[in-house]
Amino acid sequence: PAMGTVDGAGTYAEGATATLTATPAAGHQFVNWTVGDETLTDNPLTLTVTGDITAVANFAVIEHTVTATVNDPAMGSVEGAGTYAEGATATLTATANEGYEFVSWTVGEEVLTENPLTLTVDKDIEVVATFKAIEVVVPTYTVSVSVNDPSMGTVDGAGTYDEGATATLTATAAEGYEFVSWTIGEETLTVNPLSLTVTSDTAVVATFQI
Repeated sequence: PAMGTVDGAGTYAEGATATLTATPAAGHQFVNWTVGDETLTDNPLTLTVTGDITAVANFAVIEHTVTATVNDPAMGSVEGAGTYAEGATATLTATANEGYEFVSWTVGEEVLTENPLTLTVDKDIEVVATFKAIEVVVPTYTVSVSVNDPSMGTVDGAGTYDEGATATLTATAAEGYEFVSWTIGEETLTVNPLSLTVTSDTAVVATFQI
């Protein structure tokens, strides 16, 4: 009875016509009648009464499919898709793989960002989960170079570098002069070219002499 009701049962004179009408409850649908060994699908069902008749109305829960796809399966996955009874609540959960993050759901023409996503299932629903790569912002630092006397030589390699990058400084002495050393803070180095792993803003002084 929770699935539906039938009107038209009762006592009829022999030869009379009985009309049975099956009415499904909300969230249910009429499937067929079972009358003895017969299965009938007409609704309403018209019967000529020639004896006692037992008719069974068969109802079923209306079900819908929730389908979930991902813009790139390598980026993440979705749980919660499947078959649901009409009016039920489907909860979809997007899980990003390492290095990626969830962006949004697309449901028809709607774009939704809550995760998990809760949907009332009243029809077949297709959902697309969109993920993207996490953007890693790498800090940048400045390697600045000065020369004790610009007339004695020049240095190539100063500039802005990503953290962890290698800056290569090359000192070129002018004619009649020679490169002596680099000074970085309190450290003095003589290798030329000089390779530095950039972890902060760095000021370098190049010293030349006659």
